[in-house]
Amino acid sequence: MQMLSNKALSQAAVLSALMLLPAGQGLAQTQDDTAPEVIVSANRIPVEIDKVGTSVSVITSEEIEERQYKTVSDAVRALPGVTVNRNGGLGGTTSVRIRGNSSAQTLVIIDGVVVNDASSTGGEFNFANLRVEDIERIEVLRGPQSTLYGSNSMGGVVNIVTKKGEGAPTVTASLEGGSFETAGGSAGISGAESGVDYRLTVSGLHSDGISHADEKNGNSEEDSYDNVSVSTKLGGSLLDNLKLEGIARYSTSRAEFDTFDPFTFAFQDGDEVSDSEEVTLGGSATLSLFDGRLDNRFSLTYNESKRENVTVVSVLPAPFVSLDSTGDAKTYEYQGTAYVTDTETLVFGAEREKSSIDQFSAYYDAYIAMDLVPNSIDADTANNSFYAMLQTEAIENLTLTGGVRFDDHDDFGNATSWRFTGAYRLPETGTVFRASWAEGFKAPSIYQLNYICFECGLTEAASDLEAEESTAWDVGVEQSFLEERLTLQAIYFEQRTTNLITFDFGQGYTNVGRAKSRGVELVGDLQATDWLTFDGNYSFIISDDETNDTRLLALPKHTAAINATIYPSEPSYLSVGVTYNSSEKAFGGAVVDEWVRVDLRGGYWLSDDVEVFGRVENLFDENYQEVSGYGTPGISGYLGVRATW
Repeated sequence: MQMLSNKALSQAAVLSALMLLPAGQGLAQTQDDTAPEVIVSANRIPVEIDKVGTSVSVITSEEIEERQYKTVSDAVRALPGVTVNRNGGLGGTTSVRIRGNSSAQTLVIIDGVVVNDASSTGGEFNFANLRVEDIERIEVLRGPQSTLYGSNSMGGVVNIVTKKGEGAPTVTASLEGGSFETAGGSAGISGAESGVDYRLTVSGLHSDGISHADEKNGNSEEDSYDNVSVSTKLGGSLLDNLKLEGIARYSTSRAEFDTFDPFTFAFQDGDEVSDSEEVTLGGSATLSLFDGRLDNRFSLTYNESKRENVTVVSVLPAPFVSLDSTGDAKTYEYQGTAYVTDTETLVFGAEREKSSIDQFSAYYDAYIAMDLVPNSIDADTANNSFYAMLQTEAIENLTLTGGVRFDDHDDFGNATSWRFTGAYRLPETGTVFRASWAEGFKAPSIYQLNYICFECGLTEAASDLEAEESTAWDVGVEQSFLEERLTLQAIYFEQRTTNLITFDFGQGYTNVGRAKSRGVELVGDLQATDWLTFDGNYSFIISDDETNDTRLLALPKHTAAINATIYPSEPSYLSVGVTYNSSEKAFGGAVVDEWVRVDLRGGYWLSDDVEVFGRVENLFDENYQEVSGYGTPGISGYLGVRATW
């Protein structure tokens, strides 16, 4: 492992003992908590974790609250194989990359609805505005999942399940404030009655923020951020064998950001603003037939993203709208689950997705032609797919799955992807062995298929683009010790990608890229005593651009996340988290230095229903960057209260 700088070592010294202890991805469970964990996304049906051959990590709502995460990107940053990059402070564009793959190859699903932005350059999802107040669990699948979920899942899947109403009507509320004039809160109501469950959650946040352009480069103007989010979930049974569910989400945000001037190549204070709106709708009906031997799920989903950016350029007399964009996707799907025998389950389905983009962009033309003639896109595309997967447990303690998917895309043609996984539990020792092999593909985005690079001298779009393709495999082993108080995992993976879509100022978008990623992920957790737990992970990933034999940009070789939690008395807790990120190559030959960040969190329950909590982020005031040229918050503190009644 690359050696830490003297400064980083000194900052982490107070917690060095934690680094020597095993690490894991979740809070250690008590010995009484023996119920097997169930993964929903790994095989599109609920599967016990010991029977899953795919590499997967889970974050629960209890962990989210105890660690005081405020965004999904904060939560998944602590998982193995995951790299998070945020452009500056709150509201800055935030990407999540899995095992060295691009953010456009990460599929994001909320309650069965794909929320990737159809209008973005590569079809990626911006995590900047996705908050956690309504989330029950987050599952992160690592490696290609195209057989299960189609395009955009070539690197992995972030599957988010929101909370469901249960029991008597319950009201929850929270308030929080702190550094950078930050104030936020949420309120919700949930419950279930007469077979109908319901939940409604509203949250808001304001922060004066920091300068997105790094303060150490002479930038001091604060870039504020505001967000309001509303989500609801409703479910019920019309008949004993018919269940209905609907979800709706709405988020609106305004983020100030700083200026990159293409004439001076300077990233500096500016008065630019990005407004965005995100709408997510989904409805499903599940009909169970033949005494529960066949489940039929019909679903209809819709996702829309709107963005408007106002930009300032030094040589233009006034700010102008550099981007006005709307993208949406509609999906119609049928999934059948047939319990063929007690040991064989067949999952099969068909899906149609239609996406569109309506985008006005004056950005490049204004800079180069010095006028506001728009570079605009108004286009749509559609994809039809069919998939099938068989899961068998015919051999005791061994679970095997095999699947295939066929996609027929309106613009690039068709693709077939295969996937095989296996999980075996050795009964004598409880050792779990896992392995998977999978193919992945990533369809060209609507933007890539329709963007005309006028500044490249082109007069038409790259209509001959093909899908990106990948092949990957991984193997892993998991073992528990000390009466299951200590659990360790080790995983090795390799992935090779061809036909990568890259941008060239001479040719526009072309299929010329090749990449290879391989690495090791070490995971574990320790319940040291009834009042002390340790958990965390370490990842070593080498990601190379094989086209020119160089390291891929914005990807560290080494990342680690470690957490220690102390429960000094029954109603209180205190936790310390350490995050390490090694150096990265950046655009233009720049290097983003390694960094270590330490966070301190704690809470005290005044009663069974009221908790006061607080945290200090970046305890040692580390001066670091996640993206070259963009600043990050220094030491900061927050206090809050949450209540249930």
